[in-house]
Amino acid sequence: MRTLLLMRGLPASGKSSWLREHNLHPYALSPDCLRLMASAPIMLPTPNTLHASPTQKVDSSYIINQANDKRVWKMLFELLELRMARGDFTIIDATHTSLQALRAYESLAQSYRYRIFVLDFSDVSLEIVKKRNYARSLTASHKAVPESILESMAKRLQDSPVLPSRYTLLKPESAFEHLCLKPIDLNAYTAIHHIGDIHGCIESVIEYLLYSFILEARTPPYRTKQQALNALRQSNFAKEICLQLFHPTSYYIFLGDYIDRGVGSGEVVALLLAIMEERNICLLEGNHERWLQKWGKEELGDNEFSTFSVKDLEQAGLSPKDTHRLYARLRQCAYYSFDNKQVLCTHGGLPTLPENLLLIGTRQLIYGSGDYEDMQSCARNFAKTTDSSTYQVFGHRNREKHGVRVYERSFALEGGVEFGGCLRACILRHSRLPISLHTKVPAKHNLQSALSGDLLGLVLGDFCEIYLQNSKDPALAHRLNARHNARKIHSLVEKLRKSPLIKEKSFGPISSFNFTKEVFYHKKWSTLTCKARGLFIDTHAYKIVARSYDKFFNLYEREESSLESLQEHLSYPVQVYIKENGFLGIMSGVSAYCLESTFANADSMDCHATASTISHNDSKKVDSSNAQNPHEQAKDSKITKETAPCFCDEQTNKAVQGGVFREAQSSNATPESKLFITSKSDALSPYATIMRELIDSHLAHHARTIQSTKESLESTLATYLKDQNLSLVFEIIEPSKDPHIIAYSTPQVILLDAIYNTPNLAKLPYDELCALGARFGFRVKEQVGSIACWEEFMEFLRKHDQLPSDESPHAKDSRLLGSGAREDGFIEGFVLEDSAGFMLKIKLPYYQGWKHLRNLLESPSTKSRHNLIAKLKSPLTQEFAKWLESTSTEQSLIALREQFLKARKSSH
Repeated sequence: MRTLLLMRGLPASGKSSWLREHNLHPYALSPDCLRLMASAPIMLPTPNTLHASPTQKVDSSYIINQANDKRVWKMLFELLELRMARGDFTIIDATHTSLQALRAYESLAQSYRYRIFVLDFSDVSLEIVKKRNYARSLTASHKAVPESILESMAKRLQDSPVLPSRYTLLKPESAFEHLCLKPIDLNAYTAIHHIGDIHGCIESVIEYLLYSFILEARTPPYRTKQQALNALRQSNFAKEICLQLFHPTSYYIFLGDYIDRGVGSGEVVALLLAIMEERNICLLEGNHERWLQKWGKEELGDNEFSTFSVKDLEQAGLSPKDTHRLYARLRQCAYYSFDNKQVLCTHGGLPTLPENLLLIGTRQLIYGSGDYEDMQSCARNFAKTTDSSTYQVFGHRNREKHGVRVYERSFALEGGVEFGGCLRACILRHSRLPISLHTKVPAKHNLQSALSGDLLGLVLGDFCEIYLQNSKDPALAHRLNARHNARKIHSLVEKLRKSPLIKEKSFGPISSFNFTKEVFYHKKWSTLTCKARGLFIDTHAYKIVARSYDKFFNLYEREESSLESLQEHLSYPVQVYIKENGFLGIMSGVSAYCLESTFANADSMDCHATASTISHNDSKKVDSSNAQNPHEQAKDSKITKETAPCFCDEQTNKAVQGGVFREAQSSNATPESKLFITSKSDALSPYATIMRELIDSHLAHHARTIQSTKESLESTLATYLKDQNLSLVFEIIEPSKDPHIIAYSTPQVILLDAIYNTPNLAKLPYDELCALGARFGFRVKEQVGSIACWEEFMEFLRKHDQLPSDESPHAKDSRLLGSGAREDGFIEGFVLEDSAGFMLKIKLPYYQGWKHLRNLLESPSTKSRHNLIAKLKSPLTQEFAKWLESTSTEQSLIALREQFLKARKSSH
């Protein structure tokens, strides 16, 4: 525990002997030991003469080297701080003959909340010390100290002032007994209440305190929890109001973890501040309480406490000064006797009752022995190693969801109250409770049966186990659920930001996260990099505001898309949808505040790179993550400066390129719009601009069809998406501005899916997607079939030339002959989705062949173009490469293909 014992006395006064006698060497730091680690003993030029008596003397030629003392003491204090950070009981085996030497520890002790004891050996006379020093020289001459130094140290010790009262002075003969932690006697109280992890759930605490009056046949101070909460809040948690909830003849032990996760951390802290000095209140320290001390000291970093709990504390009117006061009152454990029982209370739980609790590190008391999964082992071992009158109560860990009584005499009071579980408590009384509860006994390893009511009790022996379910109030449940989701998003953002394989692009409070080029080219796919694909997160509120699909792969591209894996894992039926050939766009509904913040941030941005001309030769600089290959989107596209304006003047700078905020380029703009529209990586890209224009045109047309206005329809759509927490994912086709490989005659907006804005991919079913499309006039992706078994799947692959074959080059060439027009039946391919949600892309030979030939247009050098030509094996592809040499390539692939096929037809 947090205790620092400073030994004080002359060399050979008995300090090391006292350590050996009480087996405390493992807890001691000694500068002499460090000196010997830093240097071997050195020989003296003139031996020391040491006297046991006037007639007994010996010459000592060796001594401990003092030359490294500066480093030695620096090392000792570094080691001491390591131990203090864990809360380890520590002894400093040194002379400490001056008050200044003692003061050197005060700063660390204050920082780590250590009590300082001084074990005083100053009563040992100089004569006795000289005799022992002489005896040392006979067995370990280097440990002997020159007599002149002993005499100097003795005078300094004698002349030193009386130690200040902040040091507790101990004598060797009684020190060990004083340092042994004894149980406090609580028999004067009628009941001992043990209250488990709270985690900001103030409602559950208040409800338990009111119930405790009823359980002990007393009249509660308030009839309902809401009345009590109103009184507390109206009085700003005044002490006299808070104390009404605690009976003076009961003793209350709170087991720690008062903050974080829940939504009422500030009010829980306010309650504890009001009661912390009462004699019948014991507040233990949990692992989350360390943040109460760190707050205000710039040690927080980006974590759950700084992100969520600090706001709760500030809303409750609390400051770091308040939380520091509370932290200073927290205890490391509670050890008491009551009704012929000994009870140990810690936050984490131990496997036995140690002979001396003072020797157990605070970290172990808080986190428990072992890891989270070792809780049961600790409880079983506690039963084996302690007598039948010894009990322990703890919180912190209960992943297995055990009942309160884990094993015989160990009680676990972690119930997941902040996750909709229950606040746990147990009451120890001199006699059984005066009332009997109709209860449901929770099955072992399963608490579901215990959660059907607000209060459930289980009376076993003298302990009453209490399960108090978190409030069923819908508003509170909604707040808890929102906080829980925000915590998950916060954790996700931390992981995304730490990964060097993921890039973040910020748009005010909204950031997009996408995998890097390195991920694609070096196939560094993982769950995280696959998720970082069109993922937009409000990093202030920690909410996903828009998202696309997780990355999914082509047939044969990954192990999971190999035939062997598909045969084993496909879940039928498998639905087949046409894959159109455009770019992916995302739409969601967000709050006006979020958009305004994004809009305000965009005002301060430099003019976006989209101002320059973007053709098929340099468009790879823009929105490159929008395709399977990070360059595929740009290679498919041809966007000119006319379609990608740069808003630089004062009036149009507020338009926010790409339509992030819909205020803008015309007098008819509607700044109240709440639609967030973006491409997969960049809400300010020219692709988002194209999508914005097409969506505007579509909504205007559909509004006229249903005799409404575009503004009203857009507002309805934004509200629906925001309320349902959905993102709409579209295939955006604009043949004049963004031609790809398949030729389309008109612009199109095709609704692909409605995806929930949650970390794990979840979508609307296809029939609901179609209904949504019909409501807002969107064309929905076309379902063209269903595959019922593996044989049908293989037949599907054969039909669309997806299986390996030994076809001749001329036969393969025949697949590339055709207009490539969508109206002639040409498509990019298919997206397959099985009943478990697994998705697979299949690209057809026509698309793949011409996509490969498109590389000739975009080769950055003659050398790389010649390398590509050398790899072309079929006559048609070689013919196309030769034809390109005499043709201007400043055109789209679609235009060049049409010219080539006409030229070829006329020449043949």
